[in-house]
Amino acid sequence: MAEKLKQSPTAPERAVFGPRAKVLDALRGDTRTVDVVPVAPYYRETVRLAADGDSSMMGLTDPWENREWSGLFNHTIKVAGVALTLGRLLHLNSHEFDEQLVMDKVTVSHIGARPKNEASRHPYAMTDSSKIHKTDKEIGMEVLQRRDFPDAFLQTCAVHGSDPERLEQTTSWTEKLQEYLDQRISQETVSLDDRFAGHRRGGRAPAEFLDRLETWVRGTEAELFDALRIEDYDILLTNSENMLARTKLAIKLGKFTEEEIDRIKATSEFTDQRKWHEPNARLDIATSANIDPERYLEAIQLVPEDINERMTQPERWEQYMRRLYLNDAEAQTFKLIDEMERQRDAGIITQADIDKEFPQNTWWGNSMRTLYEEQNRRPRESVTRGDGVEVFGTTRAIDLFTRREQGNFDLIA
Repeated sequence: MAEKLKQSPTAPERAVFGPRAKVLDALRGDTRTVDVVPVAPYYRETVRLAADGDSSMMGLTDPWENREWSGLFNHTIKVAGVALTLGRLLHLNSHEFDEQLVMDKVTVSHIGARPKNEASRHPYAMTDSSKIHKTDKEIGMEVLQRRDFPDAFLQTCAVHGSDPERLEQTTSWTEKLQEYLDQRISQETVSLDDRFAGHRRGGRAPAEFLDRLETWVRGTEAELFDALRIEDYDILLTNSENMLARTKLAIKLGKFTEEEIDRIKATSEFTDQRKWHEPNARLDIATSANIDPERYLEAIQLVPEDINERMTQPERWEQYMRRLYLNDAEAQTFKLIDEMERQRDAGIITQADIDKEFPQNTWWGNSMRTLYEEQNRRPRESVTRGDGVEVFGTTRAIDLFTRREQGNFDLIA
């Protein structure tokens, strides 16, 4: 089923959390066009490549560029979303977790992927031949270093994609959670059995490396869900924020019955926000909803199988980021769809050709077609800030997060 997309990005004041502006800006960059051998009669004879020193993974106005890197964007934002969900619960269970740092380092975790991918596919077109022999991690760290990020942030980012020996030295969930979730989330959530079977079929790493990595990941999984466990219902009564967070997630995951959910939502403890912030608040939702506390405790517990597509349903900030990623290429993509439909109607191409380029089983293809239909083929190209400046796409997100950091929301578009 197509995900319902709003015609305008989610209201910024409801989506103010996100990466720091400088972090998001590091994913933008220039591109250059080079000639390639055409791979299909209808499409391009050139390809756009990231400029030397740039990541060029966001702010992409060309439809094919935007589509090509949307999968990695989708993976990154899903990992970030689940990391924040679980990390906040860890924090409520008295474990160290820096949500802003995790958001920032997940955002740039694959910053070198495009330059490395293009160096491997188009080595003849490289003006910097050293990319051919470097890893995506090495290239990504060079991009960040050129952007003058602090050494402490660079060292934190360097953990991602490390060898198992370095991962084994990590101690906090701020360090470990992303590395675990990177193995649980691809374009969709995946079990560790399937993930490592895929790694071994792909043959991208030696067997000894994968064996050691799998041992670390499985051990981290067991440690994570032990750290998330609530031993007694009375523990929830002493922390109203934890009670609410656990209850909302359990509802999202479908761990209560529909009848139980109705009873929970009918309680003043769940609906009256004033009660959430009262001194020494004890939100006994189970008793008020006439649910046995042991049953309630069972429903709010988490297990590895709960990292599923229900958990990855986007929160408001994720919807905002996804919408603006698409917005960068919206105008040109809508023109492309218009032209393809004209050629289809003229018998030059078929609907199957359109479906191939906008596959309904991908986030990008599904979302672009949904926007095209819901907006009656009219792209939303830009919005006007309070001072009259027009912004759209990634630029709009960077503008929002800049003002968030400044504490200035007067001009938000």
